[in-house]
Amino acid sequence: MSERRQVTFTLAQLRGLTSLELARAMATSGVPLGRYEELVRLQSRGAMLEAPPDDVLLAMTLTYALAWQYVVRDEPGLTWAEAQTWNVTMDYGPPEDATAAAVLEAEAELSVAAARLTGLPPAVAGELPLRELEAYGRAVERAGG
Repeated sequence: MSERRQVTFTLAQLRGLTSLELARAMATSGVPLGRYEELVRLQSRGAMLEAPPDDVLLAMTLTYALAWQYVVRDEPGLTWAEAQTWNVTMDYGPPEDATAAAVLEAEAELSVAAARLTGLPPAVAGELPLRELEAYGRAVERAGG
């Protein structure tokens, strides 16, 4: 027996599929449009261990169909029957960087603190230079607020 073809499908490749390729993958796998994101996320979070078996089967069939649509671009003769024999894995990229997450959280907290101080929405207050925020704080203190 020949060795199974290994196909690693990345998040970047998934995002690079055309609307027509996505539609073909969904039709092939039998995934309704309303469940597409849910089934893709089911795998990316590793939640399949607790998912109903029918959802796991649907998610895996979708993964194979998406990979097939990507590979068939360069190898138009490949059939869906062949794709189902592959060993397909999804590569969602590196796990979230803890340092980057902490920086984003700190930035969010600063934006909220600046918003409370200025009364501006967090997105606006978070963009103000520090010297303007300090000047605003001094003005509020002088005004007795």
